[in-house]
Amino acid sequence: MDDIVGRWNSLRINEEEEGILDDSLLSKGVDDLQSGLVGKVLTKKPFNKRIFKEVMERAWKVERGLEIRKIGPDMFVFSFGREREK
Repeated sequence: MDDIVGRWNSLRINEEEEGILDDSLLSKGVDDLQSGLVGKVLTKKPFNKRIFKEVMERAWKVERGLEIRKIGPDMFVFSFGREREK
């Protein structure tokens, strides 16, 4: 898992990847978008959701839990247990 966390820490978003959030999600009334972090999984391969959550908690050093809710195809809202962890 340390290898995965190390790879995660080296990722960067380029200009082409910015703005991938579909505006239709906002019109659906997804209120978590204002108080959480929106993320998209950029893989076509199936993945284990429990392991995904564990890796994200370790990579982001989350202390008070992380809730992950699916909002679209490969799109998720990450809600943190502490306001400062956002």
